[in-house]
Amino acid sequence: MRRSRPPGSYWPRCRPFAQRSFFGSTARDSATEESDIDLFIECNEEREEEVARALYGIEGVFNVRFGPTFFRQKDWRRFDLQFLESILRQGRILKGHLPRLTPSDLDLQPLRLVSYYTGEISPQNRAKLLRAIDGYRTVKRVKAKRYVVEKKGFLKETGGWRVGRGAVIVPEENIEAFDDLLWSYGAKRHIIAIWCQRT
Repeated sequence: MRRSRPPGSYWPRCRPFAQRSFFGSTARDSATEESDIDLFIECNEEREEEVARALYGIEGVFNVRFGPTFFRQKDWRRFDLQFLESILRQGRILKGHLPRLTPSDLDLQPLRLVSYYTGEISPQNRAKLLRAIDGYRTVKRVKAKRYVVEKKGFLKETGGWRVGRGAVIVPEENIEAFDDLLWSYGAKRHIIAIWCQRT
């Protein structure tokens, strides 16, 4: 009886890899039988074709499909930054290490996700806090004249935004001022550090 070769024996013998990892649904443990295996491979440019042929050979033997992405550190800027960020966040290493890229390289902005609770403060102070956070716009009519009063809230002034009831995103450099605002009205809060790609 002919014995099957292990998958690793199909890779080029010279092993020209700086790193290889997988990402996508396989890395997230959500792959199905129809899913491709997405590979992120760093190797010498002249060996990419050889590696692609080796993957093709494995596909035929083991009835799987690969989606290889070849990467070179010096050419990282040609990749979509969100794609690289997802690989750094979700990729699983098979050999070597993931690319060394800083938040600055990926154009990521440090932010804070703040969830706050106002259930223990008075309705009057709750309304004042909401106006301080989101701003307000009032319109008055006196006879034939129309008067508009508009004031920006904390979020608009600092570049933050609301993501839900009792939840906002605040730039890192403004989190202390926002924390002081919540404290001044007696609101409780929970803060989580996050990163977001700049637009």
